[in-house]
Amino acid sequence: MKTWALVLLLPALLGGVPVIDRPVVDERGLLSSSDTEAVASELVRLRDETGAQMAVLLIGTTGGEPIEDYAMRAAEAWKGGRAGQDDGLLFVLAVDDRRARLEVGYGMEEYLPDDAVRRILDAQGPLLRQDDYRGAVLGVIQGVHERLPSAEGVPALSASKPLSPAQVNNIMLGQIGMGIVGGILLGCCVGLWRERLGSWRLAGCIGALLLVPPAITVLLVNSGRIPTFHFPLAYVVFAAMFFVVTLGAQYQSLRVAFVLGLSATAGCLVSLSDYHSTNVLKMLFDAGKSFSLLAVGLLFVTYPPVFRILIEILFFFLNSSSTYSSSSSSSWGSSSSSGGSSSSGSSSGSSWGGGGGSFGGGGASSSW
Repeated sequence: MKTWALVLLLPALLGGVPVIDRPVVDERGLLSSSDTEAVASELVRLRDETGAQMAVLLIGTTGGEPIEDYAMRAAEAWKGGRAGQDDGLLFVLAVDDRRARLEVGYGMEEYLPDDAVRRILDAQGPLLRQDDYRGAVLGVIQGVHERLPSAEGVPALSASKPLSPAQVNNIMLGQIGMGIVGGILLGCCVGLWRERLGSWRLAGCIGALLLVPPAITVLLVNSGRIPTFHFPLAYVVFAAMFFVVTLGAQYQSLRVAFVLGLSATAGCLVSLSDYHSTNVLKMLFDAGKSFSLLAVGLLFVTYPPVFRILIEILFFFLNSSSTYSSSSSSSWGSSSSSGGSSSSGSSSGSSWGGGGGSFGGGGASSSW
């Protein structure tokens, strides 16, 4: 019974470890904001070029606990790197204890054996004795970077290379095209062609239109940063839009359907024409706003009775976009580096949560 009590109380006796949710966690404020940004940028570059996810944890003391045990507990709580790849790295610097530790995930031990890690850490001793913490941390990152192969040389790691904004725009343009074709065909299947196709053919056509384009998109999209399901979601939104337009053309007013279809197409193209971002959901909201504004203007001129209905649609999109923008201010890509807010382009504020990687005790420690 006493043994179980000690096991349950062990975390409390040892003390907690800081939550690692960004590239640099500076508990002691050893780095200035510019230094933190510089270190975070190097960590992001390390992940982009090698696939390895590394975090830096700067603390005062481990409270008497060996830094090896402390670093292992922090790494296991963080779970840096990806599950199955175990390509996480955690650098812990305890300045009051004058101790440093680089914890290495299972997948990195081939490139970073213990003796190599120790040499990297020992080389930072002169900088640490001069309190040049920025230089020492950057030196460790550079030493790690030099020993890891590039992502091109490691096929398993290349999947983490993110998509550029231009690539995202091109994919979104493809989703618009597929959505227009898919929505129109789907509207014809359940409308004009329903009796001609029959039940089984109708079900097969609808299934193909709903499943094949998203499946192809999932296979083609290769990004470690953008959720893949956002792109199929874009296709579904565009297809649903033109499905409604097609049904409106068949059963309601051809003029209204034409105006809505033209507004939808133009709104999407306007939103994406000069959009330099990888935020697919924000693109969808902006496309919806542009579509609403164009539809209101055109229908107000061509069909005034619809004006009141479209105003309600416009308010819906505007409110949804505002809600999304406010909620995303604390989400991935705009986290704060020290509890506050930072810009979406800041590396130091980027979410750095682990992906389920494992650490097996590999690594080395150093004193200065």
